[in-house]
Amino acid sequence: MSTTVPSEGYLPHVLVLLATYNGVRWLPDQLETLLAQQGVRISILISDDGSSDGTLQVAADLALRHPCIEVLPPSEVRLGAAGNFFRLLRSAALDHIDYVALCDQDDLWLPGRLAGAIAQIEEQDAAGYSSDALAFWPDGRERRLKKASPQRSLDFLFEPAGPGCTYVVGAALARSLQQELRREPERFAGIGYHDWLIYAYARLHGQRWVIDPAPTVRYRQHSSNELGANFGLAGIRRRWGRLTSGWFRGQVLQIANLWPRVPRDFLLRLTRLRWKDRLWLAARARHLRRRPRDQLALALMLILQILR
Repeated sequence: MSTTVPSEGYLPHVLVLLATYNGVRWLPDQLETLLAQQGVRISILISDDGSSDGTLQVAADLALRHPCIEVLPPSEVRLGAAGNFFRLLRSAALDHIDYVALCDQDDLWLPGRLAGAIAQIEEQDAAGYSSDALAFWPDGRERRLKKASPQRSLDFLFEPAGPGCTYVVGAALARSLQQELRREPERFAGIGYHDWLIYAYARLHGQRWVIDPAPTVRYRQHSSNELGANFGLAGIRRRWGRLTSGWFRGQVLQIANLWPRVPRDFLLRLTRLRWKDRLWLAARARHLRRRPRDQLALALMLILQILR
């Protein structure tokens, strides 16, 4: 469950896990918004994934000026976004930490983001928190990235709880997952989204999760984004490609099989995936995604695959 604030006047200690890769243009601005967080005591752990633009040196220089920043030694191999965050979580010292927050290198955090997240976690006795985000582009465009729809019985198998850069989790949940990542790292090889896994881990272990409709992060969009927001026709094509290639189903099955707590009939049909199974899943799409339009899109995609 969530971490309880010990006494009035106590500042919760938050460890920020910051993954970097060729982000020298944005890292100083992002770190400035982290250091400006109000109502918390903050530590920052940075892992660089083999940058070639000087990001690691910038991080090291900032660590010299700010004792709360620690930089891990360079990784010997490219890990990718999920692998880099798993490395951060495995490496983190969590003994005296109250909360863990995930952080990208190129976003901007609002000043009360962490304190507000912690307040909601405590009020709702939750294990984790995420929020909507405000996507923004270099040309000045902005768009709300909405994720705060009612949670469904199995939505955690088909989507994360929102952008990973908005996640804040209690130390108990972070320690529990850390133990599994350290004990059997090979079980998590091939997981494409660390935020999806963390949300699924919490829900599969009976933990509550808060999805805040208020944006708490300015989510920068640029050509170097590894993931970015799934807006427009390009986002539709990307999602369709993942579904038709089998990648998406593979991710769902891998997460579902990590912990034997998924309904057997659902898992059987998803594994077998004959045309009758696709219809069965399509008819239950309301349990698999949060937003009605996403439920409809998933059902249509499953039916179109039958027609193909």
